[in-house]
Amino acid sequence: MPQRAISEASKLLKGKLVALGRGQGTRVHVVSPDLCDDILQHLAPTLKQYRNCDIIDISPGPALWSSKFHDYVKPRRHILVEPRKDLYLPFLQPMLDAPDSRYHLADLTGWSIADIWRPKRYLDAGLLPDQKFNAEHGGIDVPNRSLLILANMAMIKKSTGRVQDSHKQILEFIRALQGGTDLHSNGPVRMLMWMRDAVKSPFVPRTVQHRRRLTVLTEMSCDAEEVAGDESRVINREHRLDFDSSLRTMKRMEEQGIRVPPSRLGKIACEVRDASSRLSSKDVEKLSIADDPTNEVLRDWHQEWRELEQAFEIGKFSQIVGGPPGIAKRHARKPSGAKYSPEYERLRSLQHQETFQRKRKLALEDVLREVEKMDAMDLEISQADLDETQRQSKLEELDRRISQYKVFQEKFPSSKLLQCNFISDNRKASEQRPPLLQWDNRSAEPIGVTKDEFYLQQPLALLDFQPKSPRQFQLTPIQWQYLEVITEYLFGAPGHSIVTALNAIAPGAADAIIPQVPALQDPRKGGRRDSEQLRVRVLTLEMLRGIVLAFEEWPFGPSLVELQRGIRMDSRGSHDSD
Repeated sequence: MPQRAISEASKLLKGKLVALGRGQGTRVHVVSPDLCDDILQHLAPTLKQYRNCDIIDISPGPALWSSKFHDYVKPRRHILVEPRKDLYLPFLQPMLDAPDSRYHLADLTGWSIADIWRPKRYLDAGLLPDQKFNAEHGGIDVPNRSLLILANMAMIKKSTGRVQDSHKQILEFIRALQGGTDLHSNGPVRMLMWMRDAVKSPFVPRTVQHRRRLTVLTEMSCDAEEVAGDESRVINREHRLDFDSSLRTMKRMEEQGIRVPPSRLGKIACEVRDASSRLSSKDVEKLSIADDPTNEVLRDWHQEWRELEQAFEIGKFSQIVGGPPGIAKRHARKPSGAKYSPEYERLRSLQHQETFQRKRKLALEDVLREVEKMDAMDLEISQADLDETQRQSKLEELDRRISQYKVFQEKFPSSKLLQCNFISDNRKASEQRPPLLQWDNRSAEPIGVTKDEFYLQQPLALLDFQPKSPRQFQLTPIQWQYLEVITEYLFGAPGHSIVTALNAIAPGAADAIIPQVPALQDPRKGGRRDSEQLRVRVLTLEMLRGIVLAFEEWPFGPSLVELQRGIRMDSRGSHDSD
């Protein structure tokens, strides 16, 4: 994404933050008024319902985002929860002193970090007089639109533990949301959180590689959407899958009247926009589904390679040092004693890299096509209105293909097999309807950001956690505990098959659990008849809920306490090995 001009207001705010010195540590703040305005315009359709609500604003810092949000939503009460008010009070005091101010600065004396998420603290301090929280259990599934949470959990340094601070806070938020407790006891509450762009992937994964335990725990309770983020990052997924995802998103945006400023669109979205402007809708769709075996995952160096190719073709540099510029024969023999120019040396290196990548992809494509044929046959058997003879014949053919493929897998190099599985899983996740990844179901393209719009100069991402209502898969408190511990086992190795993963939890678990979860072997629901070819990272929420219920009811399986004890032992072992 191109660099944006820095406004005078942004420079002024940065200067004030620089003057604070090291006291603010590694916190990162939004300093671009234009970015705030673009985001609020983007969120406008969903913010109308929050006019005159209460806002809990955690770590507002210099409060540029807070004040912009406040002016747009016009809340009934806006509580500033700032742990370092000694530093940021000069920014907050004018807001507090304004006529008819609705801002309230929370006195955090005696508060712990956990208290920030507990309504009792706010009630005791008289900060939320209009909210009626249930001390027991809310049990209310209708979203509470009279309350909204803003938070900035962005720090440059990683936490000393194994989990990011922002990850921990979101997990606590989700646990309370699932149980209808704390701030959710009057109905589930929406949260908009800033975090470091580098740590957003567990909540809004763009490939199955990043689909983790936190992903599915989040998806069980809310829809997480990336409102703004660094769109210059390369996605490790086939280009056609990203193009198709962006095409469907741009159609949704058009239907809903959502607009992203052209300068803030990501690269793939710009490709879709440009193709749509010069081609018919049918031709654009053909681009998204083209079966091109050379359609490789885009890499960081691809842009450089293409630019060098074009520069060489129009004569911007020569093939050899001191040689004439202009179009040269690509494979012309180098004269004796001559040296390739640095630009041409780099071009040759990238050409070799591209050729190797393309040949490797072509070699994998035959394997991928066989997997897709088996999936298509599996689906046909499940869907088609076949008589018993036809069904039995197709089942025998499918079993034969599966057996042959397993023999092939044993001989195939493990590194290539892992890559093949990764590509196959991404295709499977993308082609499901609806797609498996929440990213592919997004309502709009994110607002692209640059590091200059923040201080310290690190790009942040704004994630929107909207509670699902009604929740598709209800779980009791005990079942939620099962889900937390089972997903910790399963997603410890997300590339393993569900058979291997279940047996790692308890001997014989796969034989006991899989028959109790029909979705695992139902291709219409994302499953596979051969469970050994179904990997953990593509398990749907329906499958995971089924696994939880099956474990809870398994008479010979480990109890919840035994599962939790096993996780703690594994955790101690992994710390020791570090």
